[in-house]
Amino acid sequence: MDGYPSAIYILARFMVRQGIQVPLSAVFVASEPLYDHQRAAMEKAFGCQVFNYYGLAERACSSGECEKHTGNHHFMEESIVEILDPKGQAMPDGNCGEVVGTSLVNYTLPLLRYRTGDICAYQTRPCPCGRGLRLMDVVQTKKEDIILTPDGRYISPSVLTHPLKPLHGIEKTQIIQEDRCHFLVKVVQNKNRLSEREVRQLVSAMQDRLGKEAQIEVQFVEDIPRTATGKFRFVVSKVTPEDNSPKDNAIAITT
Repeated sequence: MDGYPSAIYILARFMVRQGIQVPLSAVFVASEPLYDHQRAAMEKAFGCQVFNYYGLAERACSSGECEKHTGNHHFMEESIVEILDPKGQAMPDGNCGEVVGTSLVNYTLPLLRYRTGDICAYQTRPCPCGRGLRLMDVVQTKKEDIILTPDGRYISPSVLTHPLKPLHGIEKTQIIQEDRCHFLVKVVQNKNRLSEREVRQLVSAMQDRLGKEAQIEVQFVEDIPRTATGKFRFVVSKVTPEDNSPKDNAIAITT
């Protein structure tokens, strides 16, 4: 099975609740962040490993997990990938920067040093599987989906899943950063519903991660639409690129 993790997760969660398992050889997911709870549900529903994949249709960068799940192997025969800071300088291994790719196989539309807008890092250690391909962190987000906190920190969307995990009344949610200090949390409730105590708990947990200056508004909605391409954006930042540029021109992400 191959698809968006958020879409396959909906099916997997339903199957787990109904006690259904359909064994598959493997599940491949791409185009969105893959979260631990999604992977666990898929593995239980389909009785196989889940492999995260990252790539662009233009083949400026392609990478994927092996059976060790320690990160994504960069498919080096397909592209040259650089991890760069906002000034275009190479970031040392282990440090996050923008993924910039040059395809070695796309002869129809050659792209040289194509800026993807995605944030990642090369790992400092080799994969225990023994393959010689360089190991990248799993690409978690685009620059426009990174939260810039009121106190100047960058927060990955993965960090913001934790306040939601204890709550069983949520069907879908989306976090929108309106400006540096204002955050809107859209919530689609399931039949359990959230109590006032749980809403306060959610706001408090969000502030623990975003800072006490962050103003959190929880809004209950009927649905959260996907993008035109069918993707689901968990975090949407409306902060301008100028606001997103730290004063020292370095990218630092809290994970």
